[in-house]
Amino acid sequence: MPSKQDGVMVILSSPSGAGKTTLVKLLSKLDNFEISVSHTTRQPRLNEIPDQDYYFVNEQEFKRLINNQEFLEYAKVFNNFYGTTRTPVINNLNKGRNVLFDIDWQGADQIKNKNLIISWLHFLYYLQVKKFYLKDSLIGT
Repeated sequence: MPSKQDGVMVILSSPSGAGKTTLVKLLSKLDNFEISVSHTTRQPRLNEIPDQDYYFVNEQEFKRLINNQEFLEYAKVFNNFYGTTRTPVINNLNKGRNVLFDIDWQGADQIKNKNLIISWLHFLYYLQVKKFYLKDSLIGT
């Protein structure tokens, strides 16, 4: 059972490319917020730092983590696995730190359907709005 000193889980979920990572990085600058670092089987992008942006692992290691039930959530997205291990999240929450998640709808749905204590959990579903779409709808074209 959570106490008033425990942190909360804030899950930001949206389709790929909608800007979750950018928004999570902005929110993480607030006091007492930690970003949950996910594991993935995809290759790092040029600007990504291993063990800071993601834990990059091969598929065999990822499946070992699945078999050991170490993930709070995981999903296969565009032929790559992504997942969040539970231990770092629980440790941060128990230390009173708030944990930000940048995950797709599959992972958010898994967490939502777990028997977690609901006062720890906050969901934000985010869809990117294109500027040109907003502009066009404001002027009625």
